[in-house]
Amino acid sequence: MIQFQDGHFQDGNHPITLENSMRLTGAYAGIHSYDVEDLIDEPFDDLDDWTPDASGTYVISNGRLSITGAGSARYYRIWHNTLVDPSFVVSFDLISGPGQIVFLGSDAKTSFSAWWTTTTSGFAKVSPDGTWTNWLNLPKGITGPARIQLSVKYSLDINADVKWIHMTLFADGKCIAGFTKNIGGAAYDWVASNIGLSVTDSDVMLVDNFTISSFSRIVDWTTIDVGDNAASGTSRAVGTTRLARQVRFDSTARIWRPGNRDSDWTLPDYRPVKAAYRNEKTEVVTHVRTRGVLYQVDVFNDAEGIVHFHRFLQTDDPNLFSKEATRSEAEKVLHNEREKQSTVQLDLPPNPALEPHDRISYDNGEWRIVGIQRGLIVSGNALVPKSTINAQQYIELE
Repeated sequence: MIQFQDGHFQDGNHPITLENSMRLTGAYAGIHSYDVEDLIDEPFDDLDDWTPDASGTYVISNGRLSITGAGSARYYRIWHNTLVDPSFVVSFDLISGPGQIVFLGSDAKTSFSAWWTTTTSGFAKVSPDGTWTNWLNLPKGITGPARIQLSVKYSLDINADVKWIHMTLFADGKCIAGFTKNIGGAAYDWVASNIGLSVTDSDVMLVDNFTISSFSRIVDWTTIDVGDNAASGTSRAVGTTRLARQVRFDSTARIWRPGNRDSDWTLPDYRPVKAAYRNEKTEVVTHVRTRGVLYQVDVFNDAEGIVHFHRFLQTDDPNLFSKEATRSEAEKVLHNEREKQSTVQLDLPPNPALEPHDRISYDNGEWRIVGIQRGLIVSGNALVPKSTINAQQYIELE
């Protein structure tokens, strides 16, 4: 009998994300063009979405980020302001230089890093002061230019006290290094979910095209079973993940997460509109409980609860491993329920550019489109185009 105390097993293939799975199964339905929303899509126009260390030099030039260390044996980090919980895959173009990807931490808390030089690579634990302890050092380096990817995911063993984090570093689609660490219990009990880049000593690193898909959750397998259609395979990969999908007129599949967005259209005063409003105050949900893998989190709309009493909804998502991710999902579900309290149906001449989930402004209100119906009606001796828009109240998600 063979027993492993610590082990990491990797087949060498590139990480399969939920986005990859949707593209794969969609190909069997003849869909090859996609418009997929990114959680982070950094053009490096400026550093507005980044928080750099006080030390080190961080410069944007020609749409690229250059990081230069200040000479000491420590990490010089720059963090993106978007929080990212596992599982995820971060990708970017390494133009040149040794460097590190830092994740699951912040300047004030311990973090992980995936690092590389031209001759070696591995993983490390980084202290708040920037000093580090290597966990893995392999004689395999990375030389730019290269497309770098880091996949990070949780897994469980027995209970919450045995919680594993799996990290795998890729260059140009090839597995360079992998490492698994038990972070259960209190030994690595931190809550930060920042992600960023860094260098050490006086090193200089130049990067471009830093991205994380909104659907970079790692999917272990994707199948279309015998007798199934492509949509069945897609649905199995998606599971309970909240997302919106639509195939456009040009056969492009648009996939995104409902959330905050700028106004897409303000109905002009001269446009003839027939509106029917509806308020579902007695059906409003005031309490959402979301159950993840380890945690269940309850969120409340106290203001509505005082007026309309307690109305409960429970959701389950086996892809939520952290307390923060579970709470975030519960808040989003409750937010959507709040929006559904007030709805409107608009009959008006069509605007062919509108799509479901677009935000429109009408009658001093903001509305999120739920569905659009288009058709022809008889008006006198002519056929006249008409559209019916069903929308719910738009509320900014904080």
